[in-house]
This record gives sequence, C-alpha cells and structure tokens, in this order.
Amino acid sequence: MPRLVLVALLPLLTSACIIRLNSRDYMVDGVELEQQHTETIEVQAWEASGLTLRSAAGDIHVEPTSGTNRIEVTLHEKTLGDAYAVFAGGRLEARTHSGEPHAIGDVRVYSNDLLPVLDVETGMGDIVIHGAVQQGEARLDTGMGSIGIRGASFTKLTAETGMGDIDLADVTAAEARLESGLGDVSVTGSRLQSVRADTGMGDIDCRDSELGHHEFDAGLGSVRTR
Repeated sequence: MPRLVLVALLPLLTSACIIRLNSRDYMVDGVELEQQHTETIEVQAWEASGLTLRSAAGDIHVEPTSGTNRIEVTLHEKTLGDAYAVFAGGRLEARTHSGEPHAIGDVRVYSNDLLPVLDVETGMGDIVIHGAVQQGEARLDTGMGSIGIRGASFTKLTAETGMGDIDLADVTAAEARLESGLGDVSVTGSRLQSVRADTGMGDIDCRDSELGHHEFDAGLGSVRTR
C-alpha cells in the first residue's frame, strides 16, 4: 500500500523539531537558524559504504564530474561559522562548535567513480540524479518533493516520495521500487528487469522502455504503457 500523504511529513518529525520558515531559514527546537554557509568535502575514493545523508529540508543533487569526488553541503546555523560538516564511514553529518541547534540543507554530490551505495533522505526537497552516474544500490526518499533520475544504472533502486512526482529516463536497474503517495510516476527509455510502482493518487506512465516483471498500482490514477 502506498504511504498516506500525512506520512510524508514523518521525516520532519525526528528527535529534533525542525521547521522550514522560508527558502533560507530554519527553526530547530525553537531556535531560529538565521545564518548559513556552504562547505565542500573532497573524497578521494568512495568506500564500500558509499554515501548516506539526511537533510532536514533541502534539495539533493548527484551528478558526474571529471575531477575529484566532492560533496557541497549547505549548513544552517544560529551563528555564522558555528556549524561544520563531517564525512566519515560513508555518512555525511553536521555538528556545531557551540552545541547549538543546526541543520543540513541543500547538498550537491559530484562523483567520478562508482558509488556503491547511495542512501539519501530529505524532509522537504527534490532529489535529482543527472548524467552518467552509476550506483550499486540507491535509496532515495523525500517527504515532500519530486525525484528525477537521468542516465543512471543501479543494481537496486528504491525511490519514495510522500508528495511529488517520480521521473525516470534512460535508467537501467535490475530491481526498482517506485512509490508516491500523491504524484505521478513516469518511466521513459529505461530498462528495468523487475519494477514495482505504486501511487496513492497519481498516474503511472511507461513508454519506450523494456520492462521485465512489473507490478503497477495507481490507486486513484491510471496506468499506461506504450
């Protein structure tokens, strides 16, 4: 069963109460984070653990590069420069020197190599994978936002949004799970050996694609393959 739209907000209800006030500011546990800055972390080579990150509310982009692997992360903070990013054991996290509340916002990942695992989640924001980026296994989750994937290859792909569209184009996957509580699912020019797509309220449209075993449930919408 697709998740109810209400459940889309669950990623926002973590151990800290996080509220996005506007496109720039956040409030965490009653503290308004009026400042923000962006940091870049270079990664010489991805480990087997790949990349895991959790954004309170922000867009996540993954795209190829001919240079060094790097992660650009926007940090929201009460005092400018208080927050800092840490990448260790495959996990991107944020901390502060003062112990004051903080939040991870937008994240951009530039990869020049196989990314074995990609596990990303945002409470509110879009997730975009663009270009010839390859992952072994990917889990993409947004509470409220769209998921767009172009020209990527996966062993296993899970893409879930509580409220938003899922759009795949030129994607190859041995196994794919696509789920939207409120939104459309579109698959174009892709090769999916096994795929399950569910929407609570939205259409499922597959065209010019090679589908192996597939299960579609559009809820209150329609299913079309062509």
